[in-house]
Amino acid sequence: GAVSKTSADDAERELRAILAEHPDYARAWGGLAVVLWARSLDVREEREAWRIKAEDAAREAMARDPKQPDADAVLANLACREGRWEECLSRLERAVRQAPSDTQWRTWYAQRLATAGYLGKAMAQLDIAEAIDPLSGDVAFFRVRLLDTLGRHDEAGRILKDYPRTSQATQYFNAIWRRDYAEARRLAASLPAEDRWRAPELAAVEALQDPQRWPAVMALIDDQIPFLMLIR
Repeated sequence: GAVSKTSADDAERELRAILAEHPDYARAWGGLAVVLWARSLDVREEREAWRIKAEDAAREAMARDPKQPDADAVLANLACREGRWEECLSRLERAVRQAPSDTQWRTWYAQRLATAGYLGKAMAQLDIAEAIDPLSGDVAFFRVRLLDTLGRHDEAGRILKDYPRTSQATQYFNAIWRRDYAEARRLAASLPAEDRWRAPELAAVEALQDPQRWPAVMALIDDQIPFLMLIR
């Protein structure tokens, strides 16, 4: 999940203090890799710089313990981004095997399996994650996305009602899939006025009902290109 800059700063500071005293502590290196990797997900930060730092910390962990699950998971994301899917999936599978009760890596493994087209295997991993932590919003988030991918939009919508804090984007796209345009419009309008996605989302709802509006929607989306390049 996302971490605030303050909590990331605190965690990084404490982990580096531990490593200053115990430089061969693989678990601390793995934890540092996760913190730095989480920071790379924040569009307000210098993403690539944080990714490099995260991967360096992960390699330090792996040099000390080749079975360090957090480091494996962080390096898996590097492999995924570079299209090395066999390594991506094998690293995440190994991270899950080494830390079977960690639902974070299991849900990420499920997401990557789904991206690679292994939808049944992805759902099986989410079933295990849900059994471990039935109240996890992250597990619910990935399950809804996978159900929508499978075309089970009404089922996904029912889950969203039980997890109202699931991301706005997930709720918006599920409403679109269910052709509940009034709900999609309400969700888009709930975004702050300054949010980059508010205008395109509102316009897309109208274009889905009147295809002649799509050129205007694409013009709005084109305005997002610098932002999209930043978060890719």
